Amino acid sequence: MCRRLNDEDMRISEQIMNSRPKIGIALGGGVARSFANIGVLNVLAREGIPVDYLAGSSAASIIGAIYASGVSVENTCEIALSTRWKDVASLSLKHPFRGCLSNFRIERFLERHCRSKYFEDLCIPFGIVAADLISGEERLFQAGEIAPAVRASCSIPGIFPPIRIGKRLYIDGCYVNQIPSAAVRTMGAEIVIGCDVSKGALAVKKKVPRNMFTILRHLVALHSQKTADKGRRDSDLLIAVKVDDIGLTELRRKKEIIMRGEEETIKMLPGLYALFDQGLREKEKSCEEAFPRRSNALVL
Repeated sequence: MCRRLNDEDMRISEQIMNSRPKIGIALGGGVARSFANIGVLNVLAREGIPVDYLAGSSAASIIGAIYASGVSVENTCEIALSTRWKDVASLSLKHPFRGCLSNFRIERFLERHCRSKYFEDLCIPFGIVAADLISGEERLFQAGEIAPAVRASCSIPGIFPPIRIGKRLYIDGCYVNQIPSAAVRTMGAEIVIGCDVSKGALAVKKKVPRNMFTILRHLVALHSQKTADKGRRDSDLLIAVKVDDIGLTELRRKKEIIMRGEEETIKMLPGLYALFDQGLREKEKSCEEAFPRRSNALVL
């Protein structure tokens, strides 16, 4: 007769059987369109689907930082709906050749609404993507102060000046990774949900850019389309929110944008549950494979 499983066997069994696929959300950047990410998070919370990892790019990093700090999705939504441009940006002629606006107010905004000052204190592991201005390489911030990383990820060249962190200068994360799916996977996610708010960004109104702001905005959208393609491929499940008719700066439509995020997420729930079930089966298989390898140690 076989001896009972020892404590080590039981520990491994419990660890494997109680584990589940870790879910990571890649929050796609897109200025005002980023509010769609709140709709995604709202549906996941309502369905009881856990979020184990988060990563955000550009304006989505603001949403991610607040939510990851332990603020409920309902309160995150309330904060978003009350946000105005003057809460996060202001005219600045300090460095007119680097940018005519300042996003320093983002720091004050986060002081009011984000419960954590440092990444290490967040309730959910969170990463922020920014682009190194000199090398063009992607940088994933996961340690230190949150606010400077958010400002860096939101610094659209020509509009906001680059943000210095350490000895490097950083600009908007959308220039390297609009949907940071690969980033959230490196953090430990086994199922990666990508939130895409970039489709149709170039099609809105189809007008020829006529001033500095519209030209820069168009260039951001043009380049972001290329980086978004990689994020789409790296996602296990892609939630592509239909915001083709909403301009990047139409903050007044944020409630509508959030609702569209919810609607698209609801449509994708069957696919998410299928991925989750597949992940659970793989965990169970791992358990079954683990014990035959240990069976030689059992005393008959």
